[in-house]
Amino acid sequence: MWLDALRQDVRYAFRTLARSPGFTAVGVLVLALAIGVNTAIFSLVNALIFKGIDVEDSESLRFVVSTSEFANRPGEPQTVYGVPYRALIDLRDNNPVFADAFGFRQDRARIRAGREVRLVRGERVTANYFDALRVRPHTGRLFTSADESAASDRVAVISHDLWKSRFHSDPAIAGTVLPLDVVKYSSSFTDAHPYTIIGVAPPGFRGVYKFEPTEFWVLHVQRALDFGPDPGDRLGRPNPVDSLGLIVALRVTDPAKESEMSSLLGGMARHIHTAYFPQLARYTLHLEASRPNRVPFDRTGRIVPARLAAGLFALAGIVALIGLANLTGLLAARGITRRTEMAVRITMGARGTRLFRQSLLEGLLLSGAAAATALVGTVWLMNVLIAAMPEATGGIPDSTIPIVTGIPLDWRVLVYTSGSAVVAALIIAAVPFRQARRVNLLDGLREGGSTSGTGVNPRLQRGILIPQVCCCVILLVVSGVVTRTLIKEELRPRGYNAGGVVAIEYVRPYRPYPPYPYQPEEIQAYQAAKREGLQRILAQIDSHQSARIALAGEHFRSVPLPLSNSTVAARDGFSTSPRHTWVKTFWTTQSYFDVVGIPIILGRGFGAEDTAASERVAVVSQHLARTLWPDGSAIGQYLGMNTPGSGYTPYWQRVIGVAADITLPLSDGNPTPIIYDLLIQRGGNNATLIARSDGDPGQLIEEMKQLLTKADPEILIAGSRMMSDGIDAMMFPRRLAAGILGFAAACGLLLACVGLYGIVSYSVAQRAHEIGIRAALGAERRDIMRLVLRDGLLVIAIGCAVGLALAYTGVKLVSSRLVALPEMGIGPLVAAPILLLIALMLATYIPARRAAAVDPMIALRRL
Repeated sequence: MWLDALRQDVRYAFRTLARSPGFTAVGVLVLALAIGVNTAIFSLVNALIFKGIDVEDSESLRFVVSTSEFANRPGEPQTVYGVPYRALIDLRDNNPVFADAFGFRQDRARIRAGREVRLVRGERVTANYFDALRVRPHTGRLFTSADESAASDRVAVISHDLWKSRFHSDPAIAGTVLPLDVVKYSSSFTDAHPYTIIGVAPPGFRGVYKFEPTEFWVLHVQRALDFGPDPGDRLGRPNPVDSLGLIVALRVTDPAKESEMSSLLGGMARHIHTAYFPQLARYTLHLEASRPNRVPFDRTGRIVPARLAAGLFALAGIVALIGLANLTGLLAARGITRRTEMAVRITMGARGTRLFRQSLLEGLLLSGAAAATALVGTVWLMNVLIAAMPEATGGIPDSTIPIVTGIPLDWRVLVYTSGSAVVAALIIAAVPFRQARRVNLLDGLREGGSTSGTGVNPRLQRGILIPQVCCCVILLVVSGVVTRTLIKEELRPRGYNAGGVVAIEYVRPYRPYPPYPYQPEEIQAYQAAKREGLQRILAQIDSHQSARIALAGEHFRSVPLPLSNSTVAARDGFSTSPRHTWVKTFWTTQSYFDVVGIPIILGRGFGAEDTAASERVAVVSQHLARTLWPDGSAIGQYLGMNTPGSGYTPYWQRVIGVAADITLPLSDGNPTPIIYDLLIQRGGNNATLIARSDGDPGQLIEEMKQLLTKADPEILIAGSRMMSDGIDAMMFPRRLAAGILGFAAACGLLLACVGLYGIVSYSVAQRAHEIGIRAALGAERRDIMRLVLRDGLLVIAIGCAVGLALAYTGVKLVSSRLVALPEMGIGPLVAAPILLLIALMLATYIPARRAAAVDPMIALRRL
């Protein structure tokens, strides 16, 4: 019998919603916006933070994190995420709970393909890496304990993607030699070491670095030897197997063992401190549930994932609050029109449970349709977002390597969306059910009871609308702050011209650095070989007439601009009171300023008289010149690189010119001290050719590749990029933040307008008698419109006042405690309420005109 009753209630719910298509459409729209924003933000947070790596039972993985503090810098803890290899073996052999622990660390290499070379990411791991992650080979085999020996032949496992792209899915890949060089810096390219491929990882497995796909795996004990001894290691670990630390991970299936593991790690940390790192003031080990992955496009590495998630969820919560308050108001107003229906049903014997079930079914139908619409909208939004993302992160080394930014619609997203729909359905059911229980049966059964009375309670109306307006103001203000800063950054004069500039990154094989202990004649020969190759390229540049060309040094990071940090000291007074200034450094050639359009405002730029054998020279920015020599000219002064507390005297460079200040991306317009060094005097192995031409950029890139090949047949092209594309990649995080906030603010504004329109419309419908009587007694149209608009304006004024106070306080609090937000400014505080006022008054104007058009005779006939 209860199934028949349920079937009847379902049919009745469909008929009820179909009889009110306007309410149904508005309800689905309101819920779809509220649920859609929350689903989209949760999908983003899920992809960035919650979703683990693509391995079986990733939730059981735990990571051993090491934190150290250097003795000469007390009070500055540094998270190293590194454990010596031998310490890992001791931990694994002497403690059964760590028997399955494995180690890994990120690696890099360049893989040659014809005349070009591609930088790929890899991992150096322990032999049990794949077994611990429960990964099976697609073809061939994976590492075994027999492979884990420095004396064994070097072996490697490659990813399925690399197998397809480079080896064309060769089924006989096992036994193929894969040459892997050592990449310590972006421009280093040494002789490659042969590794024998023994297997291919399964499709979809990209290693434990969630956003950085791994394409090859090698054993740590073999790969570490390729780097050679490290006599300059500040922790005193000349053995490369130990100096190149590992991240340790293991599976924990029994949570009760975590406390035992933590206590064992304490003892192991003391052992490591004594045996390996006696120079450290402190060394600790502890377990974490997830390995920290840098958020994509975060070039500082300072974004805390938990805080990022909290901020995004707060944003989604505000939109959800606006939507729920909106829907509550619509339901409360609609409930008045259904008083007769509820009174009849109660009179016919309907119980409270039946009424609630009926309301719940209507709510489930509404929220179900809204959730389906929200999921479709979320998929579309995520596809738009992924399409807008640059292929690689900007502003950090190896910017030509792509990152993984998939935003899957997995079970977490579906559960979250379903839960949101159920919560919305319960709210939808609760409001009319509460009204039905309070219906006066006599008033409800009286003819016209659905339209009698004075309409929506003004207190209820204000209590519903004011929170919406308040939350909407907060969204608009925060969005305005971020958008205003982004617009200022985009429109601010940069001091250089990136249009038409291309950058071709290349590498040139050369002899590896002389072995330790260094012999002066070997160092001189090494530097001479690099300068000789550089001079051949410069000679080809001088002979090229169709484009302006320059070279950039080893610190090329996404864009050929000064992005590397260093310290500089002026020679005057250095021995008595040394003063160190943080600067941005850049190694380049004499035509660089002309190529990127940076004017020399004092002195001169680099010229033909500046050679490798001449006096070392430098060009400084205006800001650095003012900082070091505020009372005189910088021309002829001397400065040199120095690190605070290093104790050595730097080599001195004479300042020959002052360049105009430039605004670096993400600098917020703050002046940046910059020193430009002459590349051939620094002796660096150049890695980037920069060129500008008014023609086709693609043709220019091909010409520059041919120029490099002609200068040195051994040169390999590592990548090419438009300078403007690199800047766009660096600016993408701020554009993304402004886009998310702007989208949320637009949704909140739309919801607030819909809510105000709906509440005022229902209020006008309920006050038709009152308005008709006022018109019959002589009230003019403008008086009636003023009456309705006044109520809306009061709600807007109160909501704006409270919202502005909360927004200002919240932005200041978040900026000082969590993350540095841009300066507040007066613009958003003024623009947000004005925009909201215009939108909401337009939403109120239509019902006000309808009220002014009420025929007084109709109202009088119903008295």
